Amino acid sequence: MEGHLEHQVTEISQTPGVVGVICTDPQGLSLAARGTLKPESSGLVSGLATQAASLNLGNGEDDKPTIVVEFDTGNILIRGQQNSTLGIHKV
Repeated sequence: MEGHLEHQVTEISQTPGVVGVICTDPQGLSLAARGTLKPESSGLVSGLATQAASLNLGNGEDDKPTIVVEFDTGNILIRGQQNSTLGIHKV
């Protein structure tokens, strides 16, 4: 499983415009990180996804929001799932 996850994160990080990728477990521990999104940011990324999911606007428990953090130099997209959270930094 770890090899597959590492492969997927590497593949995402090689997409044009992507400069960073992080994947965390539900407790916020870094499972894989590439580029600008360092393992040290795993708790923050996971926490943002958890807090956004707690807003649950009546769309069902399985409907997880996608968070977009905008900067002048790019965006960070964060989406939580049942067993992981994915963050992607795009320019």
